[in-house]
Amino acid sequence: MPVWLQLTAALSAALAAGIMGIAYVPFLQKLRFCEPEESREQKEAAGEKLRPTLCGVLAVFGCTFGLVLGYTLYLQFGEADRTDRSFQEALFQLQCWYAYGILAALLGLAVDVMAVHRRIRYRVKPFWQAAVMFVAAYVMQLAGMQVLQTEETGLRALLAAGMLTLSWGVMQPTDREADGAGITASGILMACLAVIHLADDRVLPALLSLTAAGACMGCMVWDLPPAKCRLGTVGSSWLGALLPVLCPDRRTLCLCMAVYLVNVLPLLRKKERKTLLASMDGSKPWKRLAVFAGYAGFCGVLAVWLAVQ
Repeated sequence: MPVWLQLTAALSAALAAGIMGIAYVPFLQKLRFCEPEESREQKEAAGEKLRPTLCGVLAVFGCTFGLVLGYTLYLQFGEADRTDRSFQEALFQLQCWYAYGILAALLGLAVDVMAVHRRIRYRVKPFWQAAVMFVAAYVMQLAGMQVLQTEETGLRALLAAGMLTLSWGVMQPTDREADGAGITASGILMACLAVIHLADDRVLPALLSLTAAGACMGCMVWDLPPAKCRLGTVGSSWLGALLPVLCPDRRTLCLCMAVYLVNVLPLLRKKERKTLLASMDGSKPWKRLAVFAGYAGFCGVLAVWLAVQ
């Protein structure tokens, strides 16, 4: 895949997410679709402005826009052979992956709507969210086996669905911990995953990783502290669903797990037990820049090392 096409896909996703926020964020404020906090009434009484939620919608929109544009350009100017069976399999796999991510985003949207509107008292429990993701992953795996005409049994689909659901459960709360930190860290990780996919000549997974990274960067403009719009469950669920499916082999999985362990390592401290991302919330700008510079350097070096293996 040409470098100009990679940059076009990533930049278009970033611009789509960032520009949409110009109209989207004021629209949410007008509807008073703001974060559900216990101190909401105190903030309103003190004249403080409440932050809208559902910033993850910007990331989903930007990634979808960049993915469609990048795929169209790849068919026109790349070396894609649509009659090749391996390309058809990769395309079907990409469609299943993204459908899984969209379903997670819709589930997160439902959770956010129920949480924000106080008149809806019912709150979706994490168990039922995980159950929906498990059923969706199981159906996705069975459909893939049928279309690709593989000889695996339903037991393999069951195990794969369990692993995807477990990965979603691990990554989803990680990305929701702090304003700007989660979306920035996810964007860096997506870009590093694209490096490994490109090294292995997996064009379509690399395209999805690049557009997701660009969408995260475009969404980051509205989610940096002090955040103008919170990421919300819709964004964290979408990222939590995409990250595990973009780790299909040992190297990408090692990268994702290494980054996760670096994030949770500060929990070993006896005082102020917070993950690395959570500790960034409310910290000074120079400290955030230093931590993210180190984080990006660690991810980049590890991704390049894994790519050449």
